[in-house]
Amino acid sequence: MLGKLIGSINKERALVYLVAREAGYAREIARFFDVPLNPIQKALDGLERAGVLVSRVIGSTREYRLNPATACGMSSEHWSKRHSRCIPNDCARSF
Repeated sequence: MLGKLIGSINKERALVYLVAREAGYAREIARFFDVPLNPIQKALDGLERAGVLVSRVIGSTREYRLNPATACGMSSEHWSKRHSRCIPNDCARSF
């Protein structure tokens, strides 16, 4: 649904996951959607370069979150409540 808008189904998956869970890492997202790791890593990297996400390294894992500056100062909880209608129904049941 959002894939055409943002250019990639994997970017959509990453955003849906992070909106619902607030934070996550590439392998976790790939496992959740049962997709290969590499495309999710590339999607997360692209979203971070675009300023949509921020990340931090915890040990050897990079954790991603929505960039609070991009979300117009809204908390991820407020953002997700406001935009939950954008989450595809087949994914919403999993959260």
